[in-house]
Amino acid sequence: MEKNKTVNTVLMVVYLTVFSKLFGLARDILIGYRYGTSVESDAYFAAYRMTITIFLSIGSAITATAIPFVVKYMKEGNKERLFGFTGNLMTVLLAAGTLISAAGMFFAPWYTKMIAIGFEGDKLALTVSTVRIFFPVMVLVPLVYSLISFLQSKGKFAVTSIVSIPYNLVLVSYLIFFNSYFGVSGLAYATLMGWAGQLLILYVFSKKESFSYKPALSFGSEMRSVFALMVPILFSSAVYNINVLVDSSIASTLADGQLASLNFANIAYTAVSTTMIFAISTVLFPQFSTLAAENNIPELKKRISKAVQVMIFIFMPIIFGILAINKELVQVLYQRGTFDMASVNFTSGALCFYAAGMVGFSIQELANKVFYALKDTKTPFYTSLASVALNIVLDLALVGIMGIKGLALATSIAVTLNGLLMLHLIQKRLGKLEKKEILMQLFKVAIVGAVMMVGVTVFNQAPIALYLRLIMSILLGIVLYYIMSEYMGLPETGYIKSEIKYLRQKRKGNS
Repeated sequence: MEKNKTVNTVLMVVYLTVFSKLFGLARDILIGYRYGTSVESDAYFAAYRMTITIFLSIGSAITATAIPFVVKYMKEGNKERLFGFTGNLMTVLLAAGTLISAAGMFFAPWYTKMIAIGFEGDKLALTVSTVRIFFPVMVLVPLVYSLISFLQSKGKFAVTSIVSIPYNLVLVSYLIFFNSYFGVSGLAYATLMGWAGQLLILYVFSKKESFSYKPALSFGSEMRSVFALMVPILFSSAVYNINVLVDSSIASTLADGQLASLNFANIAYTAVSTTMIFAISTVLFPQFSTLAAENNIPELKKRISKAVQVMIFIFMPIIFGILAINKELVQVLYQRGTFDMASVNFTSGALCFYAAGMVGFSIQELANKVFYALKDTKTPFYTSLASVALNIVLDLALVGIMGIKGLALATSIAVTLNGLLMLHLIQKRLGKLEKKEILMQLFKVAIVGAVMMVGVTVFNQAPIALYLRLIMSILLGIVLYYIMSEYMGLPETGYIKSEIKYLRQKRKGNS
């Protein structure tokens, strides 16, 4: 019963996250349409990477740190301690966010030049002004993620899964109706407004769950414990974003539009990967925390092993699929307006190499959650340091040979090796995981995925209209993957059958 509930919760989060991501996809398509791979898009994406991408990592660290405390006070039924903790946390983070925002706006020229090392003249000036507009988001991020922590601890995953929809609606509306008047600077202000909208919606839903904000500003032992955990969590949860920021920094030294192509590839990649990764890890983290608190190590190891197998089952076919139809995918997503065929070629090439690290990225994120549940933040911190160092070395080694493809490949290698290292360290700490089952899953899925890729690649040569060919290729890939998975005896097909059966029964019950 518990397993079915977990699977259903994960599926619900996935469905809602996919729905939310569609709005994000519409936003990115419109950005590509309006700006293509131009100086303006280079400036916007560089500024975004330097600010909001890092802020999101801070938000993830807040969630990972706050949830165990919130869950603890909820279980104790101590509302006074609960709201005292959340009020104090939000006030401290608000004060810190305000200081960081003010400092960031003041030092924006120096910070921008340090990161976007290849930008000069008007391109640099535009990036600096955009960075200054983005920095006030740092005031909102801690509040948004504090409320997300509260709602997730209450099991309200639906709200937190779709909260980005209002944000994306603001940006989509701007790009359709106002972009021609205000340009990239207006888009940056729309981004700021979108974050304010998220905060308002989360606050309304938190109030419905009896949330009460009691402002307090104390940096006592409890808050010091939170920040002692948060700092290493921040770095380890930001490792992928830091790697991408390094990629963007080096890409800024290449020709105009190369940084934008790299970012469009990364957007397409993360739209697919993060939907499933964060849906699964969001639901599993409270379970890992509970099992770790109960010292139920055998069940914890079992859940970890199963989660790794599920990650392999989900992401390996996506990798093979992207290898088969990367160019068509980028054409359908972005090739319109100022986004031409040259942009397609650069972006699709980088997408392939980003996709190669999808399984490794998923394992890395899962392993992070395991260590956080064990209240071990040092191990992810040190492995993340090693991952960033490796990525920098590989970036410098590969960019001259492969251009932005080399930057994407470097990131994939770094996150994959980091994920495998962390999995090894989990096994050293907890005891043997189900290694045989994991390796067998990897072997079977690789065979199934390769067969699927061959079938899709052959079909993709058919003289059919692009949009129809892409849709039919994806459907063919799904069918081939399911049939071959069933033939190879992969257990995940059983979950799929159960879900289909459940939906049919539910439909009959409603009719």
